[in-house]
Amino acid sequence: MFRKQHRKHMIIIVSLIFGLVAIALPSILPTVAADTVQSTARQQVALAVNQAGESGQYRYQTTIVQTHYPTLLLENVGRSARVETIELNGTVDVPADSMLLQMKAPNSPELQIRIEDGRGYGRLTAEDEWTEVQLATDLFAPGGDPMGFLASAENIRLVEGALADDTFPAELLPVSLTSNITRYQFDVNGQQYATALRDQLTEQLVRNGELPAGVTLEIAQHYADMTGRGEIWIHQGENGRFLPIRQIVQLDFPAQTGAAEWVSAEITTAFSDWSAPQADLLAADWRGNPLGALSTLAGSVLANSADVLRQVSLIVGATLLVVGGVALLLVYGRRREFQVAFNLIVITTMVTAPLLQAQQASAQSEQIADFNARQLALQEEITQASQESEASPDTTFSSLAQQAAMVALTSTCVITATSD
Repeated sequence: MFRKQHRKHMIIIVSLIFGLVAIALPSILPTVAADTVQSTARQQVALAVNQAGESGQYRYQTTIVQTHYPTLLLENVGRSARVETIELNGTVDVPADSMLLQMKAPNSPELQIRIEDGRGYGRLTAEDEWTEVQLATDLFAPGGDPMGFLASAENIRLVEGALADDTFPAELLPVSLTSNITRYQFDVNGQQYATALRDQLTEQLVRNGELPAGVTLEIAQHYADMTGRGEIWIHQGENGRFLPIRQIVQLDFPAQTGAAEWVSAEITTAFSDWSAPQADLLAADWRGNPLGALSTLAGSVLANSADVLRQVSLIVGATLLVVGGVALLLVYGRRREFQVAFNLIVITTMVTAPLLQAQQASAQSEQIADFNARQLALQEEITQASQESEASPDTTFSSLAQQAAMVALTSTCVITATSD
């Protein structure tokens, strides 16, 4: 009797459990499926970015459309939105950390720009000498890479359904290519974008010896407050490689307190002429010129290992000093002469350490002030170029600095330094 009742209870419990699962299943499955699809989309985009990095060299064409909207201030009564269009085309060499581009800005001659190791150089004609200019590429190539926006991308999703019906106008792509192209949309996280820019600038300054120890860079709040969205088109070639061919990013920069305008920017970039992966090129060189390939490989390894060797040498040197000091202490520790010398060293260190720290703090403050002054000077230069462009639309600027400033977002985007 008890067993029969137990079985009935078990049947009822199991039925209730299955009933609850059946009711909850329709609401659970879409969420799981969406997470799976989003994860797959993120993986596909990451695969394309990785294979693009393996190529290392490519050509790009970028169009930047910046729209300046007046804010609700009394002084802006009667003002309308102002639109600026800048066209860029050039090449990127990731292994060499370099970028070449030609820029066409409104009412300005064409400008040639070269970027190497984070430094910008400009000239108006091929006959002119390269002149170093303060150039901000954050708006079209974060970190010197036009695909840099993807580093701060989130909510990556596949474009499908009604959104994909008018994907490829005839004037953009031939029908034969559209079947091998997949579109992905994403959102741009302003905080991640600002942090990534700060970290890249920190790495560059440390590499060039321009950032003293104990100094950190603040993020550009204007970028942190930025909102954005974008789209990336990925093409699968005959060789099976997935590579980006088009990127569209829309960024909105809210007005700062008391600002006269806020800015919206649309950056459209087309990618082409991807080089073969470095491994394939090395294999081809090895078959044709073994000695040359070996020399190239050795140079690459040594170049990438310079920082590692420097760190290892410092660690080894410090270790040897400690071991030597311990050995001296064990051998001569009981001698009076050694004890006197040791005490003198300790006293001297205690007396001079605060003086050295004060001197270091003073030098650090000067370096921070110098860095911040350069950043503010760059911002003033950009703002002045923007104001002159707006006030005199028919004037041709001859200054390379003003030309280069047109690439930067003409609003307050300054990274400053502080001590730890």
